Amino acid sequence: MKTTKSVSNEQEKRVAKLVDGRVVVGSGATQFQKGDVVTKNCFYECKTSMSPKDSYKINKKDLQKADEQRFSMGKENYAFVFDFGDKQDLFVVLKMNTYLNLINNKENMND
Repeated sequence: MKTTKSVSNEQEKRVAKLVDGRVVVGSGATQFQKGDVVTKNCFYECKTSMSPKDSYKINKKDLQKADEQRFSMGKENYAFVFDFGDKQDLFVVLKMNTYLNLINNKENMND
């Protein structure tokens, strides 16, 4: 039987590979390294479930904490990554300004 830690580790490795980042040792349990995955400019907080679910509750407090940790690590952005425990699609929660910057940058590259 898989443990919560092993399921979380699998998800973190998957996210790190997708974003060309690295998994934070101890999932941010140290004073200076927070979060689950980091890249040069982004901090990722990853959440998963032990079994498949139809919903996932996102708390404002969790998003605020991720933003505070992003700031303390000197990262430009943060993303809150979650799945529904089925190891299929990953979903990302971003601030609207971050999302708009991504869209604008992509559109500018296509011009």
